[in-house]
Amino acid sequence: MERVLVMDRGNSRLKLGYFLNGSLQEVQVFENLLIAENYISNLKVDVVCGADVQGQEIPSFLKNYFPINFRENLPIAVDYSSITTLGQDRIANAVALAFEYPNKNALAIDAGTCITYDMLTKGKIFVGGAISAGLEMRLKAMHHFTGKLPRLAWEKPSEDFPYKSSSTNMLGASYDGIIAEIEYYLNEIQIQYPGTLAVITGGDANTLQKGLKSDIFADPNLTLKGIFNIFKYQYAQL
Repeated sequence: MERVLVMDRGNSRLKLGYFLNGSLQEVQVFENLLIAENYISNLKVDVVCGADVQGQEIPSFLKNYFPINFRENLPIAVDYSSITTLGQDRIANAVALAFEYPNKNALAIDAGTCITYDMLTKGKIFVGGAISAGLEMRLKAMHHFTGKLPRLAWEKPSEDFPYKSSSTNMLGASYDGIIAEIEYYLNEIQIQYPGTLAVITGGDANTLQKGLKSDIFADPNLTLKGIFNIFKYQYAQL
């Protein structure tokens, strides 16, 4: 198939990627599929495929939807205690690493609602990773589970540590904590798999990359590329 629309339906947004002859041509972001209906209907595509972390139903207007199996018939091996609990987006990120960086140890860091770390060896084996709260989730949790802390949207603190207001204390600690966490995992993975390259993706990728001391690539469309490559692998006869 020459024209493929890939959906990445996450916890807080829908990301669509239009592939033409195997090359990503256009990316659009919507709140949900219903809002994206006009955009999708006006595209002339042969195939629609995707990943959905929420497991929602596929709307009837997607008549050319091709389901992807994220549990079997994958182009990578999965060394995980239970693949049925492994998120589709995490599998897609690992597959993207296999195709974008062949024969290399690679770590995908997906910084969205949650932050996921997914390690793929140069032998194309997913060996696990980690999950933690993302930037907005940390800020939201501090407000929700306390009596007086405000509900803040992310913005860069106006001062450096030690922070001098409640808002900058919350903003600064959330950001600093994630940066320290990422640096820790990058160091740990280099000990276990020397020479590992790291790729950061997700909505907060650019924000976090600026604070990292370690060398790390940014690819905002890593998940879309992974979904597309799983589709190609499973529907090679098309």
